[in-house]
Amino acid sequence: MKHREGFTFMEIIVATALIGVLMVAVANFASSSFRVWRLIREQAETYEQTRRSLRSMVKEIREAQTANNGAYAIASAQAESITFYANIDEDASQERIRYYYENNQIMLGVVDPVGNPATYPSANEVVSSIAKDVYLDGDIFTYYDELYTGSEAPLTEPITPTSVHLIRIHFLVDSDPNNVPEAVDITTEVTPRNLKEYAPTP
Repeated sequence: MKHREGFTFMEIIVATALIGVLMVAVANFASSSFRVWRLIREQAETYEQTRRSLRSMVKEIREAQTANNGAYAIASAQAESITFYANIDEDASQERIRYYYENNQIMLGVVDPVGNPATYPSANEVVSSIAKDVYLDGDIFTYYDELYTGSEAPLTEPITPTSVHLIRIHFLVDSDPNNVPEAVDITTEVTPRNLKEYAPTP
């Protein structure tokens, strides 16, 4: 009786094909895993940068105060922008600060006062982006008056700045809306400290 030794040519072809399929599957899995890991890392980095910027925004809004020309601390309160006065560079003057939404970014505009009496020329505004990959989920800025206890409806536009006593900031952050992970919801509230002295008379 003859014993077969080794593999036939057909068996080698089949084995080679199976190994090739397995290698492709492993490569695809590794590529997919690396892509997901990269997306998660990018999302985390974007969120961390946005969180740091939001801390600065909240601090500045909390410290809003009368402008150098005597204007009220909050100049404008809108759904996608807020303009107020605060000293953000530790000099002797209050800058005009504008945070606003544009092209999936939170933008910061700063105007230093000039002259005496002071003015705030819009042409002098220095603009920078402080947060990217920002998406709307309703209004970014929502405003409440001094009667707000947690359940009352927000103020409706047009908003009178002297009525504002609490500001809610809300938006989504997503480095890649078409892929995982899902968007991160960012929500915070801030009450400007110096507005009580301007509270309207009932």
